[in-house]
Amino acid sequence: MREQVNWEIVTERHEFYRQLCGLISDWKGQLPDLREIFRREEIEWLLTKSVDVDSTEFIRFVIRTGYKDEPDLDNDGKPLLCRVTPLHNVVRRILYTRRLRFLVRALFIIYDRFDVNYTTESGLTHFHVACITGLEHIVKKFFKFGQDNKCLVQKTGFSPLHLALYNDHKKVAKWLLRRVNEAGSTSLHLPCRGPDDDSANVLFKSSNNKNQLVHINTQDKFGNTPLYWILLKGNKKMVKWLLRRGADPNLPDNNGKTPLHVICERFIETWPMTDMRYEVMFADFAQSLNSSTRAMLYIENYDLMKLFLQIIDEMHLTLKLDAVDSRGETPLHYALKSENTLIVEVLLRRGVDPNWADQDGFTALHLICRSEDLIDHFVETFFQINDEIQQTVQVNAMDNKGETPLHYAVIRGKKQIAEVLLRRGADPTLVNAEGSSLLHFFCRRRYYAVLEEILLNDDMQQMVQIDAKDKLGNTPLHLAAANLEDTRAIEFLLRRGANPNIADAEGLTPLHIICSRIFDDDIVKIFFKITDDMQQVVQVDARDKLGRTPLQCAVASLWPNTVQVLLDRGADLSIFVFPTIEHFDKKFVKKYTYWNILKLASGALAVVECLENGGYDLNRSDTLTIIKFFIKYGLFEKSSDLEKSLYSDEEFTSTAKEITIIPNLSLYDLIQLRPEEEEKLLTYMDYFEIELHRNLNLIPKKYRDTCLAHLSEIMSRGYFQRLALDPLRELTRDRLPILCYQEIIEKLKNENLFRICQAAEFLAKEKEVKTCETVHKDKEFEKL
Repeated sequence: MREQVNWEIVTERHEFYRQLCGLISDWKGQLPDLREIFRREEIEWLLTKSVDVDSTEFIRFVIRTGYKDEPDLDNDGKPLLCRVTPLHNVVRRILYTRRLRFLVRALFIIYDRFDVNYTTESGLTHFHVACITGLEHIVKKFFKFGQDNKCLVQKTGFSPLHLALYNDHKKVAKWLLRRVNEAGSTSLHLPCRGPDDDSANVLFKSSNNKNQLVHINTQDKFGNTPLYWILLKGNKKMVKWLLRRGADPNLPDNNGKTPLHVICERFIETWPMTDMRYEVMFADFAQSLNSSTRAMLYIENYDLMKLFLQIIDEMHLTLKLDAVDSRGETPLHYALKSENTLIVEVLLRRGVDPNWADQDGFTALHLICRSEDLIDHFVETFFQINDEIQQTVQVNAMDNKGETPLHYAVIRGKKQIAEVLLRRGADPTLVNAEGSSLLHFFCRRRYYAVLEEILLNDDMQQMVQIDAKDKLGNTPLHLAAANLEDTRAIEFLLRRGANPNIADAEGLTPLHIICSRIFDDDIVKIFFKITDDMQQVVQVDARDKLGRTPLQCAVASLWPNTVQVLLDRGADLSIFVFPTIEHFDKKFVKKYTYWNILKLASGALAVVECLENGGYDLNRSDTLTIIKFFIKYGLFEKSSDLEKSLYSDEEFTSTAKEITIIPNLSLYDLIQLRPEEEEKLLTYMDYFEIELHRNLNLIPKKYRDTCLAHLSEIMSRGYFQRLALDPLRELTRDRLPILCYQEIIEKLKNENLFRICQAAEFLAKEKEVKTCETVHKDKEFEKL
């Protein structure tokens, strides 16, 4: 049975364990010598598996066989101690479930070498396991062999005494009391952060009976005092006890946090839960907070703060209200981050500095304006309290990025707060480190309603520079033109005198940006209507630093409606340069994820049609770019069998008959038309608008790509047939009648037509090279 198992395969190991338990459950006869059957690693895996499934059957069987673990030895014959055993694995479960203590007793019968204290890489030993589980007789056995009771769990810094106290094993703790671990923690720390207060009371009682001084202000490896842990737990009785016995209310930990910081930060949801200190206290609890429990905790924290301050006052102690941690944050910063307005009010009335900035430059007012959940009207309370105590608030303070509280209020869309700040003297003309003003923020975000209500009054409009540029040369109108979520800001700015012709650092005007938008939402029509109303002349042929005009951007974006508007507005086709394939790529690398085959193909041909109708003649290079675009984005049908597969599928044909393309023409009818018939009924714009209205989304998903590829094929076939006619005649030196060429082309699919055009282009380039070489030789000959 054992020899049939491949121990490298997890599933085989688990199945073997299941079968083994069935076998030993009814074992009769002589017990086996497990060493003759299993390797030690295999026995340990089976023991660990028993721990994982909370089963004692195999463990008891191993004990009955008389199996005892023996250590490996080094070259000097000494035991090798670095090793993970099932006992270590049991403890990992005990720390969370506390239900497996009886398994430890059983395993210590197997691992009974108390002169050998196996240790994991984290420093957890068998001796620690005995302390954690409160097995007094095992602890005593380790002591008999000279065990050091100061050995720490390296990962946490806990000593055996801490482990015993934390798990409420008082008898074991008596053996270890009056010991201080190497990290500096006293026996007072663990009961202060343990699950209840009984251990601490026992410790105090024990210490008093022995006339032993408990070190109230001793700090552990993190710099935390017992007062720190008691405040974190919220135990008011213990807070009184510690403060009245000399606990320092201002003593900071290694990060500069004082006890006041601790009160203000309790239950902040952004705690670093990977930090062992927080994991010990609130790892599960912090995840379960909801709005109702949070409100109760705020009140509880408020009561704790009042008690803390009351005792400080009674004892005439000095409390550092503006103590700063390693990040430059005061208790007020902590209270605002925890969004406990009750505590914030207490601190403000005590006279804390509302203008202190942390290492990021955030003042209290910055935090109020940055908060997603802090109630907006609290800003009124904030100012009111500071007025009462005659404290001046620096309303225009800038953080390290040059952002003011007003900037953040706008960024977060907090209209009520923004209005309060403006009434309190916030300067709307200040810019941040990037040169962005208040108006830039409005236009970059989707808060048009806030923009309109705040800047609608004349006084405010006079203060705001409507054409101010940031460091990239963007005016608010540039940003509004790029904002896809709310186009009303464009109208707002234009009607208040924004210049539509200012170029940014790249030479782009707002019209360039509008013509490059991801969505064609007719905003270009609105743009020109408003500029007409305002009697502003738009430079429709403005060039950016790459020489590109708005028309070139619109063509590269495949927006036929926008192209037509520009042509109607007088865009000059004599200076127009057709976009390169690289220009198209920049537009569609991201856009292609939601532009399907038919939309790309119909958009490209509709744009070309607009240009041709406007009088632009595409040259061979332009047509080759179109061909490259179709090839690169796979806009042609890849198999001649696709059409047949669509026709033969009953589900598709049934759905296709229900989808209306235009009146009296269903999708099913369309895909059966001949190219010349289809061209008479539908234009490229018809296909493009079908996609805009998403009629084809009704096609079942499994047929959609096939169907769209076929529609793209039949839509564009006529265009590419015309395009390929002359190249085919060139390649064959025009040896056939024109009707023969037309008949040949009608039988070819688009992909083949593309290849003909490419071949003709290659041949033309080859001829050009030969011509150049001939001319060069003639000139050389003339020189001779």
